Amino acid sequence: MKLYSLQDQKSEATKSRLTDAAKAIISGYGMKYLTVRNICDESGVSTGSFYHHFKTKENLVSIIMREMFRTVTENNPFPEDITDSSGIGRILWPFLVYAVFCEKIGPEAVSTLCYECSDDLFEENCFEKDVKAAVRAAFDRGSLVRRHTETETARAENAAGSTSDSRKYKNLYLDLEAIYKGIVAAWCMDAGRNDAVRSLSDNMLHVLYRFLLSFAADNVRRDLEAEHFLWEFRKRRGGIDLTGVNVCRDGEE
Repeated sequence: MKLYSLQDQKSEATKSRLTDAAKAIISGYGMKYLTVRNICDESGVSTGSFYHHFKTKENLVSIIMREMFRTVTENNPFPEDITDSSGIGRILWPFLVYAVFCEKIGPEAVSTLCYECSDDLFEENCFEKDVKAAVRAAFDRGSLVRRHTETETARAENAAGSTSDSRKYKNLYLDLEAIYKGIVAAWCMDAGRNDAVRSLSDNMLHVLYRFLLSFAADNVRRDLEAEHFLWEFRKRRGGIDLTGVNVCRDGEE
């Protein structure tokens, strides 16, 4: 059992007051009004005490957004009513949930998180583990196969029968990670414009789906295209449960 001193309890109470104040400002007024001064005024805590408990305002924001996203991931497991014999849907689903969450909190909040965190929400909420498991399962069942994008070293290892399965899975995941981070960064730089050709979630689905198709076995690729797989996922965006994600965006009441 972990024991807390009276000072520890006071410190936790102060952090809670600061966190609750920041949440109230974010949900009531938006990120534009989230300043250290406003947080301290709302919570009744001194500026010095704020910086004793949080390194920066962005540090506090990252904690709040991680908490929100953790709830979103728990509320949105892969829909079991979607036919996903290839296993590719289970790879795409976490990225779709992440994109819809980003659209909800807005590019300013997402940019803050990207600046503050050396790791990111996706990795912090076990999605990295989930996606890697889904990638491995898709390779194991033969839905995904290695293509000509292999390096010379990988081809030599494959010819010698010494190719590491873990490298195969890891390389594809690293590609997926680079692609989705690039998509989110581009969206943030465009300030999440609503007049963009595609929304963040639509672009995330389209690009990652096309990328995964390039690794799909021929029969799997034909089936996915014939079943309008991407269209089914697009339909699900509006049903993603964002309970607990309270962020006031510009133009909202």
